[in-house]
Formats: sequence, C-alpha cells, structure tokens
Amino acid sequence: MKILYFYISSYSFGGGHLKRAENYQYNFYKYRAKFKKINLVDENNHTILKFNEISSKIKKFDTIFFDVSNKRFFGNKINKKLLKKIFSSFSNKIIIIDGLNDETITSKFKYRYKCVIIPYIFNLNKLDKIDGVKYLLGIRYFLTAKIKINYEQNFNLINKKILFTSGSSDLENSTLKFLKLIRPIYNKYIKLYILIGPYFSKQYVKQIIDYSINNNLNFKFTKFKGDIYKNVFNKSLVITSSGLTKYDLFVANIPLVVFCENNSQQKLNLEFKKKFQGYCFNNLIYNKKNIIKLNDIINKNNYIKKYLSKTNRIKANDFQSIYNLAKN
Repeated sequence: MKILYFYISSYSFGGGHLKRAENYQYNFYKYRAKFKKINLVDENNHTILKFNEISSKIKKFDTIFFDVSNKRFFGNKINKKLLKKIFSSFSNKIIIIDGLNDETITSKFKYRYKCVIIPYIFNLNKLDKIDGVKYLLGIRYFLTAKIKINYEQNFNLINKKILFTSGSSDLENSTLKFLKLIRPIYNKYIKLYILIGPYFSKQYVKQIIDYSINNNLNFKFTKFKGDIYKNVFNKSLVITSSGLTKYDLFVANIPLVVFCENNSQQKLNLEFKKKFQGYCFNNLIYNKKNIIKLNDIINKNNYIKKYLSKTNRIKANDFQSIYNLAKN
C-alpha cells in the first residue's frame, strides 16, 4: 500500500500537523506501507505546488491524507480554489483529518471522501456529516508518539520541575505572559523549563531572556526533541497551550495544566474540560484570580497527587481502524 500525506507546517500554522504526519508515518511503516509526506506551504505560507503537480503525485498513490485544517490556509482564495479542484477530482482516494468549529474543512468542501477523521473530544451532535462518507470520530483515533514513560516514577514534589510549552510558534506571546504570571509566586524550589518551538524568532527568545533577567527568574531553555514524551521526562508538571500537545499528554496521563490563548481555543476547549481531570486556564491574563490558582497548582502538592490518583480511562491509538480504511 502506498500512502501520500499532505500537511501544513510554518510559523503561522505551527508544527502540530508535521508531528501528526510523523506519527502516521511511524505506524504505517510498521505495516510495511510506502509512506511519503509533503508540506504544502513554504516559510511565507505560500502553497508550493500547483494542481498539475499535486495531481501527478496523487495518481501514484493508493490513499491520500490531507491534514490542513487551518482556516487561514483553506480560507485563502488561492488555496480554496486549489483544494476544491483536488477534492472534486480525487475525493474517493482522500482521507481528511479534520478540525473543529471554524477549522472544519468538510463543512466548506462537501465531497464523497474515502473517510473523515476527527480525533478530538467534541460535541458529536454539532457535526454536519456528509451523506455516504465514513467517519472516525473521537480521541480513540488520536495517534500519539511511539515512546511513553512510566510517569509516576519520574517526578519530585519538593524540587518541582515544571515544563512550559506554547507550541511551535507562540503567536500569542504566551511564554512572556506566563513568566509575568509566575513571577509573584516564583521561589527557589521551582525548576522552570521553557520549551522553545522550531518557529520561535531570535528576537522573541531575546525578549524572554531579558524579561527573566530583569525579574530574577531562573529557567532553562529546552528544544523540542521530536517526541514530546522525551521533553516531559522527569518533569513534575507540564503547562501547555490548548493544541495537539494537550492530547498527547492527556492520553499518557501526564500531570498537566492547559491554558487557552484566545477565544477560539476557549470554544474548542469546552468539551475537553468535561473529560479532563486537571485545570484549564481560560487565559493567561495577569490578575489576582490566575495568580492565586497558579500558586495553588505549583506550590502545593495536592494538584499533582490528585491528578495521578485519578484513573485515566481514555483510550487512543486505534491505528488498526485507520489502516483498514486506508487499505480498502
């Protein structure tokens, strides 16, 4: 079986789609399938392939995945025209990995796809399905990285190692907002790690460093190691933005706190909060409420203990169902 996987990855679109493409690649390789992944955009978010080029590639493969659920991508007039032409011509070979709310591709492009996968926690009643199309819905179909850790054996409640991550680009300057929020409660027992995404600018990194120096905040930068589980190893707690990473950590039952960066994320997070055993910040605004809550989470041990005491019965990684659909 030959699989072609189109995705988008750049400063504006982040690196979540790329990481998912790598997870799919790993799983298909286990079945000895031929797998090719292609980033559809360049650093300036311009589509790098024309219809004839994409068409010629599609014809050489059995099943085509499109992981491009970003409204700034498929809402662009040029991209919209291109996708419409591709989907109408090859829908029977295409599996869409779709998004939620206004990031839902299949609500804008209604064709008889081979399958639509929406691997998140959301309100199924709000989904506008396409007649005759197979759907794989829910976190059961969320594929995580190949390596997991026995997390309970790798944390220290006294010298707390806290990892903060705001995605590949940090378009909302969440790292700086978090540092301002933690400053009033910071103490010598907090070992802070800031995960630097591949699309962080040098200027932004300098801003983070300057703020930390001026406010006596001691932390270590850590680069993404290609597998989020390697980054969180031996950390007490992970504080992450409301993107794909929260699902990776949630499925692995790793103690985490989730924060929303904007109104769109707040809406997407509503259903997730109902299943999540931890705490979600609606924002990182510097105010008394957020400071008090962050202090309770970080400087008291109850949060992590309660998190680990709750059984996570969420099941994911049902690749077999995805493989069977791709094969048929």
